[in-house]
Amino acid sequence: SSSSPLGVILASAQAHFSISRAAMLLGMGEQSVVQVPCDARGAMQVSKLRSMLSHYHSNTGAEHAEGCSKRVLAVCATAGTTVLGAIDPLEDIAAACAEYGVWFHVDACFGGSLIMSDVLRTRLNGIQRAHSIAWNAHKLLGVPLQCTVLIVRTKGSLRGAISSRSAEYLYHDEPDERELDTGDLSLQCGRRADALKLWLAWLRFGKAGFGSRVEHAVSLAQHCAREIKARGIPFLLLAEPETTNVCFWVLPVAVLSPHVLQQEQSGPNTACCLLTNALRMSSSGGGSGKANTDSNTSAVVDRLRHGETNGNGCVRICSRDEGSTCVVCSATELRTRALYRAMQKDGLMLINYSSLPEFNAPSFFRLAFNASHTTHAHVQTILNLFVQLASMLDPIEIATPNTNTACTNGGEHSTILTP
Repeated sequence: SSSSPLGVILASAQAHFSISRAAMLLGMGEQSVVQVPCDARGAMQVSKLRSMLSHYHSNTGAEHAEGCSKRVLAVCATAGTTVLGAIDPLEDIAAACAEYGVWFHVDACFGGSLIMSDVLRTRLNGIQRAHSIAWNAHKLLGVPLQCTVLIVRTKGSLRGAISSRSAEYLYHDEPDERELDTGDLSLQCGRRADALKLWLAWLRFGKAGFGSRVEHAVSLAQHCAREIKARGIPFLLLAEPETTNVCFWVLPVAVLSPHVLQQEQSGPNTACCLLTNALRMSSSGGGSGKANTDSNTSAVVDRLRHGETNGNGCVRICSRDEGSTCVVCSATELRTRALYRAMQKDGLMLINYSSLPEFNAPSFFRLAFNASHTTHAHVQTILNLFVQLASMLDPIEIATPNTNTACTNGGEHSTILTP
């Protein structure tokens, strides 16, 4: 069955994997979590959400081929996606949920801490309308793991949903005792006093201190993005950071080889935004120094905003068919993984790489800023180390389409790309 008799949960295509895991634990199965397509910056498309809500609402109670009806149990929005750090349009999602009478949950585990900043808190407008909110204080506030908070709008919701009414030996019915005993409000019975860590940190730093920490992290992300754009080759920014995450590629310089670019430009893949950027940087002399920042980075962002989409409405970076990429993207994928392994071996830093398969793009590095002591100088050091490590990598060999009609080796030949 592709859905549960209990219904479905609508969540962003960029939602955290824990949403599907929760559905499995509930016995609904991960297929009961239906993905809502995202826009270029990774935020839920409200028009798609409304269309899906309308579809399920009109079919509630109707028998489907699977033998069960589908009703929407909840909509799960995200305030700070794991990869791009995007914040869903919470106000618009709240309005849609209210219109259809659906539970509105916000996964604010990452981005919820923006509420501490008087400057950044407006990015969370609409979160106050949520029925429930999940928040990790250990994500951006420096509170030691684990420190997770679940907030519900209506008092008594948790006790009514998960109360262990038969455990009289632990939880007593006297009103005064029930008010003080919060052990019946969580799935665990015995657990650590995680709230104590947040309380002590709040006493030490206060809301202003928390807010300053979050603002510093967001500011560093913006500075890093500007530096990446200013440097040009081999760096290429995926998108402007919305919160603390900076996503970028470290291109193999050899993608600017006239042979490779000419070969790809004459093929069916000229719409690939990585190839487009490589062509722009090559023609502007970006390989030998700093390049024009606007012309060298706008193509990726523009393609993400206005590019062609796949069947699910997701934007696509590379114009190749799903599951395949052009030589520039293929080389960049190999280079990303090789750089990651080089970082593991070198030991000076370890920055993870991520992928967005629905964007049909090569893996990229995701640098998330958090620590309050990180400075602009650290950003410079990190980017310099990327360049240093890339220069030490071995050449990579990939199969590329052969444009020579006299070739008889199956239409492909090997292209060796140096760092």
